[in-house]
Amino acid sequence: MRPSYSRALQRRENGYNVWLESTMALMPSGPVSGYSYTVVDSEDAVGSAMLSELIDYASGKEGDVNIVLLGGRGAQAMYKQMRTRIASGELDQLLSRLNVFTQDALAPMRMANGLSFVRDFERLLGEEFFAKIKSFTPMLTETDDVEGGLIGYLDKLEELV
Repeated sequence: MRPSYSRALQRRENGYNVWLESTMALMPSGPVSGYSYTVVDSEDAVGSAMLSELIDYASGKEGDVNIVLLGGRGAQAMYKQMRTRIASGELDQLLSRLNVFTQDALAPMRMANGLSFVRDFERLLGEEFFAKIKSFTPMLTETDDVEGGLIGYLDKLEELV
């Protein structure tokens, strides 16, 4: 089943707040069945499962692989596990195909700020990870046009799908 994407943003203002609602819908092209899930014992086990799933997905697919970095403890465990495998070259083929995006809070924070999501991902994954991946697209919130930046970010994400 290959999903089809359709994106449009609806803009709504409430006082000084601007709300962008995405009508991007992931619509299955066939019937959807129930979800299967497994409960594991620890964040490390979640990280291992996530990394295995990423590797399995990439091995069954030609071309680029797109991921959005998450900040939860299971994802952080996966990043630490990836970092330990990067030095050996074990993940080089996968990393060279990886387009990486961040899922940031829309907070006006400078990219160089040590508390930013990008700095945290750099700390967890290491410089070697970012040198080996195909592309890295953080959500840029250090701009006078946050709305335009968000739309550009979504356009790039959609372009690579």
